[in-house]
Amino acid sequence: ERHAMSPGIANPTRILVFAKAPVSGRVKTRLIPALGAPGAARLARHLLDHALAQALAAGGGAVELSPARTSAPRTGPLTHCRPA
Repeated sequence: ERHAMSPGIANPTRILVFAKAPVSGRVKTRLIPALGAPGAARLARHLLDHALAQALAAGGGAVELSPARTSAPRTGPLTHCRPA
């Protein structure tokens, strides 16, 4: 059952996506023999983009990307996504 929010009150719901940074040689390592390190990183990036797009499409509120603790430092501005 959906509950209507009161007019003027922002949606406090947030979707958190936890993921490793798609860094070559550090993600999808079991696929490196088949795809190579850069190919595995491209796949990881594609899957992350897809997960973020699905989270945004769900319409549940703001979407936040949180790097996994084992990730390399963030290399891009992928910290907050908001529906357009």
